[in-house]
Amino acid sequence: MSGTERRIHITAEEKKKLRQTTKSTLKTELVPLVLKFFKGFTILSGVWMIGYYRYSISWVLLGLPIWLWADYKKNKQLKYRLTQRQIVDSEKEVILATMDDLPSWVFFPDVERAEWLNKMILQLWPYIGDFANQIMKDVVEPSVRDNLPGSLKSFMFEKCDLGDIAPRIGGIKVYREHCSRDEIIMDMEIFYAGDMNVKVAVNRIRVGCKNITMHGTMRVVMKPLISISPLVGAVTCYFINPPDIDFDLTNLGNILDIPGLSDILRKIVIAQVGNFVVMPNSITVPLTDKVDLKELKFRQPNGVLRVEIVEGKELKKMDLGLTGKGKSDPYVVGTVGAHVFKTKVKNNTVEPVWNAFFEAVVGECKGQTLDLEVFDEDVGVTGVTEDDFMGRANIDIYSVAKKGRDDIWVMLEDIKHGQIHLRLDWLSLSTDVADLARIRDSTQHLTVETKLGTALLMVFVDNAANLPNAKKSAAEPNPVVLMSVAGDQKKETTVKYNTNHPVWEERFVFIVNNPELQDIDIHVKDMKTSKSLGLVSITLQDLLTAPDMEVRQPYALKESGTNTKLNLWIRLRILKPGAMKAESPIREMAPLLLGNAAALEGPAAESADKALPLVVMEVKLVDQPLVSATPAWKGNTSPTSTADTVRQRLPDSTGAGGVTGEDAGLGKIKLTVSYSRERKRLIIIVHKCNDLKACDDDGLSDPYVRMYLLPDKSSASKRKTQIIKNTLNPVFDDTFEYVGSPEELQKKTVDVTVKNQVGMFSRGRNVIGQVLVDLSSVTLQTAYTQWYHLQEADDKSHTD
Repeated sequence: MSGTERRIHITAEEKKKLRQTTKSTLKTELVPLVLKFFKGFTILSGVWMIGYYRYSISWVLLGLPIWLWADYKKNKQLKYRLTQRQIVDSEKEVILATMDDLPSWVFFPDVERAEWLNKMILQLWPYIGDFANQIMKDVVEPSVRDNLPGSLKSFMFEKCDLGDIAPRIGGIKVYREHCSRDEIIMDMEIFYAGDMNVKVAVNRIRVGCKNITMHGTMRVVMKPLISISPLVGAVTCYFINPPDIDFDLTNLGNILDIPGLSDILRKIVIAQVGNFVVMPNSITVPLTDKVDLKELKFRQPNGVLRVEIVEGKELKKMDLGLTGKGKSDPYVVGTVGAHVFKTKVKNNTVEPVWNAFFEAVVGECKGQTLDLEVFDEDVGVTGVTEDDFMGRANIDIYSVAKKGRDDIWVMLEDIKHGQIHLRLDWLSLSTDVADLARIRDSTQHLTVETKLGTALLMVFVDNAANLPNAKKSAAEPNPVVLMSVAGDQKKETTVKYNTNHPVWEERFVFIVNNPELQDIDIHVKDMKTSKSLGLVSITLQDLLTAPDMEVRQPYALKESGTNTKLNLWIRLRILKPGAMKAESPIREMAPLLLGNAAALEGPAAESADKALPLVVMEVKLVDQPLVSATPAWKGNTSPTSTADTVRQRLPDSTGAGGVTGEDAGLGKIKLTVSYSRERKRLIIIVHKCNDLKACDDDGLSDPYVRMYLLPDKSSASKRKTQIIKNTLNPVFDDTFEYVGSPEELQKKTVDVTVKNQVGMFSRGRNVIGQVLVDLSSVTLQTAYTQWYHLQEADDKSHTD
């Protein structure tokens, strides 16, 4: 058959497919080639113009670092997004390709996979996309357009496509035993690395956003449980810690995607997300009108975390000079939920001293962390900051709350070396007025630039009634409530549009320095005209004498209309230093049993021992001996207390490696071993040594502790404490961490060797003694503290 005859038999449908294939080929091959040509032409033209107009080569050198940095940033973000999408598309293959062991949900059965839920979300995603697009077009777009000035009335969503890649639930943990009877609490790990594409247009100006990625842990609280349909009164959602968010701007938004501005924009977005749905902020969705949602929305926080960032040491030298000597200009950025704080910059030092105090409200201490990042301040030639990363640290707030106070040196992660010194205090909430004098006295000796809090003020702005119009001829106002305490802490509600009877139902929290002298000033304002709609000032001292330090009533607004009322619910709590009470809504599965050793005798001790097997069943510890220990920061707090005030279950002291060992006359060492499930780290605290053997001629020693996680004896596994001069009873209180899953750590042994620093020409003894802690005999779910007798070290331990 000839070519002409073959063409006759080509159908119209086949012609259409052929045209589409040709068009697709041109689009995928020709368009990138044309873009590459114009990009190269533009660069070469710029270089030619610099030479033609005899500009200095310095202009090229000035722009080159900016271009290189932007290209590096773009490639890094592209690689990250590809990895995230691979995880979403084929989680199993990625895990098996990048890990020698199984993921953490295998080792912790309380964290469960939810593939059935991911399949449902994937099936529903196209319909969710259509629903979201309809909401954006029919609800959001008209609302935004109505509140824009006339010149911007052309605002519209040009495109709102959620894409084909759905979010993924990485794991779900449900708290069943240790929560209230009328609630269900669960944590969901959420991954999203989709192909969402959103574009808006205003007066022919187009701005878009795409390649959105997000990773975070969301807590879902179903409360209260009721005996009528639908069985759950409301659902409250919030992120325990700020999620990781990234995105790309398109069209005109690319102007902001330059060094400095892009980071500022992302910080603004993360801050707005934090103000919306990161603890202590949350979203509450009612499922029935039979329950009082105000009780749910006005939840009381667990307490306040006071952070003192004292100093740093051995920080990395980021600014190297020609002589080889280096320096840094370090500062610390801390995050607790939605609260972010920053220390001052200390110039030209790697041993900075900050002595900076910060306070943050903690909504849920269980699962929430204090995240610290250290940076070196660098101002580029263009005036834009290009700060260098110097390490990070994460502290579990729940562990601090259990202790009440912690004074620790923290090793920085994701950097070769560096430590920061922290003093952390947990402040519980009290309704006892006498605690106000105690907290004030405890802070008087501190030298701080900012005033520390003594009380926590919680304000629930419910609604307003009969608000006046800003002008007689004006339409209904757009009211907003502005609040301030002592003029420095300022917060505001959302704007309610076109109403004289707004309903907010929003909660706000203030840390108050002196409730006996301070007031809270509340101002209702019209955002249309910036005119005042009324104001009220409330004296906090009145709350100290109110029943349960709480007032719930309507307040008449001054300088307002007739019968104008603002309904408020105000609650005051005194900050009380000390450990959190055991009756927390959510408790760790296997915590230490806190109590006084002297008090745990007789009937009290019997009842405590009877309760222990219930906890032991969770961690599979049965018939283990009881020993006593005390945190390093606690002294003898009462005449009846002994040196050891905490009872807990420990592994068998007759296990391998001489857990308690025989007294060899070399001294003893006190260690705490624990494991952080959230951070997947083995934590070892070297508290102190007693009665060490003298190694120097003067009858003393210069002891320090060297540690390895065997069988690895490389520099990466090596840890060392500080050296304590001229003593046989040194106190270290140094904390060391090793990354690893429980299965990996069960195969390893901790080599703890106490050594004596000797000079080059000294003949003193180098090694004092050694302890080997076999982790296979340790239940990592339970932290424990114990004394160990030092044993003679083998020959291989004599060298560092």
